[in-house]
Amino acid sequence: MVRVVDVAGVVEHRPIPWRRIKAIAFDGDGTFYRGNHVYKEMAELAHLLRLAGKELFLLSNTSSGERDLVQSRVKCCIRRENVIRADYAVSDYLLKKGFLSVYVVGSASFKALLRRAGISVNQRLTRKKPSAVVVGYTEKLSFRVFTTATRLLLEGLPLIVASIDRVWLSKDGLKPGIGLHVHALANNLGIKPFVVGKPNTLMAKPLLKVAKPSEIVVFGDTLETDVGFAKNIGAYSVFIAHGIPQPGRKYKPDVRVPFSSLASWVGTLKKKLIT
Repeated sequence: MVRVVDVAGVVEHRPIPWRRIKAIAFDGDGTFYRGNHVYKEMAELAHLLRLAGKELFLLSNTSSGERDLVQSRVKCCIRRENVIRADYAVSDYLLKKGFLSVYVVGSASFKALLRRAGISVNQRLTRKKPSAVVVGYTEKLSFRVFTTATRLLLEGLPLIVASIDRVWLSKDGLKPGIGLHVHALANNLGIKPFVVGKPNTLMAKPLLKVAKPSEIVVFGDTLETDVGFAKNIGAYSVFIAHGIPQPGRKYKPDVRVPFSSLASWVGTLKKKLIT
């Protein structure tokens, strides 16, 4: 059953029991902020939810390696220890699984993050052969790098990726996401990557320490990764719709909120929380 709420364009597929919710997970780019600009509606929503006693998290699929940049955007509302990122999750996963020497398709800052974690970034292949090919986001695509990654993958190395986001909303508009790099390798070679970030559930561990899946709401602007993540952990989802294409698998959100109606919807939610 679909119920249209009393705010223009908002669609509720499944009601969320807001008073019983204990934890809120926001996506970053396109949901909580765009570039360095925090959406005022999301800041107001975060303030409202904190006053209502909810624990707030940021779960970002970013793999830029620049933690302080993301933290500076959400310091108004979310505690530093509750900022969960795919690039740090990748380093944790590599260490846990013993992938201590890797070949990286990604930015210089992502490689530096892995090195600081104690992982050898083996780009020249002059040392011991790497144990995995790891993909993070980069806007500097290199045919030479893809050639080396292809050869290593054909030799049987696993493909470990930060995320599969196909597009993301930057301050300059839509850009190709890390999915461009992942699918260029995985689809071309017919191999399945291991995805560390959303919609996989590895980054859910901090959330599940403070709440049951039925007590969690995930906010995001992509159906495939954000709403998919919520579905995979059994949480509720709120999809922030910017009216942009949604390639990939289209999971159905519990609530769909057009960005243009966000302020009005926050006002409606406020009444539910304080009455």
